[in-house]
Amino acid sequence: MCAFFLTLAGSFSVVSRTLAAAASHPSPPYDSRSIPAAAPSPSLSAPPTASAPPATLPPVPSPTATPAPPAYDYAMPVPASQAVSLDWFSDAAFLGDSRTEGLLLYTKVRPAGRLAYRGMNLQTARSKAFLPSHGKRLSALEALQEQRFSKLYLGLGLNDLGWRSPEGFYLQYAQLIDQIRQLQPQAQIYLQTLLPVTSRKSNEGIFTNAKITAYNQKLQLLAQQKELFLLDIWSQFADASGTLPAQESSDGIHLFPNAYEKWLSYLQTHTVAFDSGKEGAP
Repeated sequence: MCAFFLTLAGSFSVVSRTLAAAASHPSPPYDSRSIPAAAPSPSLSAPPTASAPPATLPPVPSPTATPAPPAYDYAMPVPASQAVSLDWFSDAAFLGDSRTEGLLLYTKVRPAGRLAYRGMNLQTARSKAFLPSHGKRLSALEALQEQRFSKLYLGLGLNDLGWRSPEGFYLQYAQLIDQIRQLQPQAQIYLQTLLPVTSRKSNEGIFTNAKITAYNQKLQLLAQQKELFLLDIWSQFADASGTLPAQESSDGIHLFPNAYEKWLSYLQTHTVAFDSGKEGAP
C-alpha cells in the first residue's frame, strides 16, 4: 500500500513539472506557419490643396445702367428742331379748314393728302363728301381709308367756334382722333392750335380770341391725353395782346399769301422723329 502512494506521488510530481514547463513555453497557434504581412496599399497622389479664399472678398462693381430717355411730354408744344426739307411732307396729309387750304395754295408744300376745304368743322370732316375719287366723292375721314400716310396735320376748330362750347369741342375732337387712329394707326398726328383773329374780328362776337384761347387750352389737353404732337401755330401769329396783326390778314381771319410762309417755316422747324432716320428731333 505504501508503495502505491509513493508511485502516485511520483506521477503527480512529473505532471506538475510538465505543466510548469508548458506554462513557461506557451504552445504555438493552431498553424505554426508564419503569415506574411499585408502589402501596403498603393498610395494615390493627393491633389494639391487650393489656397483658401480670403476671409472677405472685394465687392463686385455693379454695371452702370444706361439711363432711360425721359418720356416725351405731349402737353408741351413740339420744341424747335433742325429745319426739314419740303420732302418731309411728301408722305403727309393735311386735314383742315379754309386756312389750311390757304397754306396748301400759297406755299410750296405738296403733301400726299390734301384733305381741306372751306368751312370744314369737326362734323363735316366725317360727313361732307368733297374729294373726287374714282367717279365719286369722299369725306375727309373716308379718304383716310383709301391711302396710308406717315404724318397727319390737323387744323380744325375755327368753324366750331360759333356753336360748340370748349367742352363739346374737346369731346367731338377726341372722337374724331379715335376714328383717325383706327384708320391710320402708324401715322404721327400733329395737332395744330387755332390761329388768332384780328381785334376787329374778335369784337364782332362770334370768332373771339377769348374763345380761341379756351379752345387752344382744350387742344393742349387733347394732345396730352391722346399723345399727339402739339404745334403752337397761335404763338407765331399772336401779338402782345393775343390778336392777329391786321397787316397779316385780308379779312381778320384768313392770312395774306406771304403770311402763310411763316406758318410753313414753323412746321419745317418743329418736327418729331424717334430713331426713324427722319430729319428733326424732339
